[in-house]
Amino acid sequence: MQHPVLQHPQDLTLTLWQGAPTISLHRLVAEQITLGEWEIQFEIIGESHAVTFARAGCVIGAEVFACVPVPSGFRGRSVPYSALRRESITAQGYRFGMSTCQRCLAWPQAEYTRQLAWEFPAVNGETPVTALFWGIFYNSLYWWSQHTYPLETGITRVYTQSFFDFTKGESAWLALF
Repeated sequence: MQHPVLQHPQDLTLTLWQGAPTISLHRLVAEQITLGEWEIQFEIIGESHAVTFARAGCVIGAEVFACVPVPSGFRGRSVPYSALRRESITAQGYRFGMSTCQRCLAWPQAEYTRQLAWEFPAVNGETPVTALFWGIFYNSLYWWSQHTYPLETGITRVYTQSFFDFTKGESAWLALF
């Protein structure tokens, strides 16, 4: 049985992993795409998302945007929601940005090449949704996410937008650390 979402946007953390994540992620739905020697796994994990990059079968890293604790001694970079509201994360071939909105509608899905979505039981009369959308433009993969939080004060949507430039290879990811 699926339980209602009882989290708040302030609980979110962006965690950029060097290599594969070493935490357990509750995968609800996933899709993998292959672009040449690259494999990209998109996952909706609980009320959050993960995007994992592998090249020639070796996991380079992962973007995890979730309400999960970061283990001590992990290899990567962790940025709390409060800091993401003020800045984006940028390297030579990767970018992550976030915005929130209390009165916005859901994103139009027709603009994106592919998508994953998961609906949760209603809270306060609203249906929480986590969705991932992605597409390839030129040599880069762009992906967007929407995380819905029905709170006592109204519904809040958290949106993210990321991209990864495949022409930069692993150096684009490693430049983040």
